[in-house]
Amino acid sequence: MNWIRITGVVLLLVLCVGSWRWMAQSSAAVVEVSDEDRALAAEQGGLELSVTLEGLHPASLEAARNLYEPAELEAAREALVRALKDTPRGATDEGALHVLLSVVARRLHDAEAALAHGRRGAELLPASGDAHHVYSRAIAEQMRVGGMMAAMKNMEPWLAELRMSIDLDPSNVTARSEEIFFLGFIPKLLGGNPDLAKDRIADLASMDEPTALGLEATLVGHLEDAVAGCESSAAAVQKYPAHTGLALTHGILLERLAADKESLEEKSTLYNQADGEFVRAMGGERDGTFHRALYRRAQLRIDHEFDLDTAQDLLDDYLADLPRGEMLASVGRIHWRKGQIHALQGDKDKARAAFAAALEFEPELAEATKALKEITAE
Repeated sequence: MNWIRITGVVLLLVLCVGSWRWMAQSSAAVVEVSDEDRALAAEQGGLELSVTLEGLHPASLEAARNLYEPAELEAAREALVRALKDTPRGATDEGALHVLLSVVARRLHDAEAALAHGRRGAELLPASGDAHHVYSRAIAEQMRVGGMMAAMKNMEPWLAELRMSIDLDPSNVTARSEEIFFLGFIPKLLGGNPDLAKDRIADLASMDEPTALGLEATLVGHLEDAVAGCESSAAAVQKYPAHTGLALTHGILLERLAADKESLEEKSTLYNQADGEFVRAMGGERDGTFHRALYRRAQLRIDHEFDLDTAQDLLDDYLADLPRGEMLASVGRIHWRKGQIHALQGDKDKARAAFAAALEFEPELAEATKALKEITAE
């Protein structure tokens, strides 16, 4: 039984690598480029995947991560493969192209290709923190799809690449957050180390205190109890009232606290408080935090079955913006959520149509597959 529990934790780990949606995202370049290239990248607005004689445009890695539809990703892969074939072996561009191909392949769920390109990119760009971080993500994908043995086999290489990326680029908040998540939330038997996680949070605080405080509150909620976590996040919000990411974190922790309450009145109060924090998280620019909070407002209502018409409107607002980003809910997931609303409201035909639409956008979305199968069988 203990082995089964350990296996479950390992698989949970690899499924959750990089999944903390309220964390800040790093947009550092894979390699250093000239001022002229930086100006060109700014002019392009990050919309193109392009390389120069000096390497990767600063915006290109972020552009690869923001590709959304499968057709876009396939087109990007074809273009990058062609560019790689035309690039002399050993040229500066070669490493950058492998890094981009690893990102795109992983987004296409091609774990083997992501791993191969990620490894080669890290070999060719040994001093690039981003190259090693991309490789660590590829290893994590291999762990996710390969089952228990792959997870156990690749855990140390994954952590080594993650640590290498941080050593090379201490400003990479995402990589730091992923390491803290592992150390703080995984059992000691599997390599977790809560004390070291706290030390890493202290290190992070010197460069990004709000993110560090959010991680600390989440860790407190995990190691101690939900009440302590909420108190910690509330203190962080009070210290940084304009920080939308902390408001989002506080809202998530309030929602989790509600799960421990037996009184419906207490649950309702906490849900309303959580929703209020999500609204505050939407008070800044229409960026990733805004859209994560928008999605959480809809998810809150669906998961706890209240105010479903508002949830539908919120999802429509999300689709109208069609935000792009690796850490944001996909179009397929939004349609799956819309189907859940229709099912809860008793409209099976609309629910079936929404689940089918979700699978058109994202054929591998397990939740939509299961939901469509269940509602069709009724």
